[in-house]
Amino acid sequence: MKKTVFITGAAGGLGASATRYLAERDWQVFAADFDETALRVIGKEPNVNRLPDCLADPLAKLALHWLS
Repeated sequence: MKKTVFITGAAGGLGASATRYLAERDWQVFAADFDETALRVIGKEPNVNRLPDCLADPLAKLALHWLS
């Protein structure tokens, strides 16, 4: 069974590095970012699943805040 991770800010900087690093090591990565263009690019990596709209929902933002 693959390990799974959800990364916010996954399309740029440290988030993109973490996304690629984990995906290359066979993790199943769920990637979210406000920058949909960059998210489309990183979403082409193997083992990366884009979640383009999840941060646009105010309730999703609140839930992520409480989980962190």
